[in-house]
Amino acid sequence: MMFKPTDLGSRDGIERARLQVAKASHALGHWHDGSNGIGDKPYTAYCHDTVTAIDAALRALYDARSALITESRRDEDVRAVEIDELLSRLRAERLDAAGDPSPSVQAPRSDRKS
Repeated sequence: MMFKPTDLGSRDGIERARLQVAKASHALGHWHDGSNGIGDKPYTAYCHDTVTAIDAALRALYDARSALITESRRDEDVRAVEIDELLSRLRAERLDAAGDPSPSVQAPRSDRKS
């Protein structure tokens, strides 16, 4: 059985973080250049815009991290079930090959009293 992890928001969080880092980079450029932006926006406002974008990127990264951890735990649960099923099947095959009945299954006895 091939399990494909479900995206619970990790990809979206990373994408939001990437966009916020791009905004921070743009605003930081204006701040370091000391150049005014569109309209009457002073260059000093870009320092605040950079910090705001960094904060938003960090929030998005934490969202992505949280979603990814949940995805990973779900994947581990699926893998554990697959491993248990595989081990059970291998044990059963080994017992069948040896011709021994399963230790948990008692052979019927004809001398039992009802």
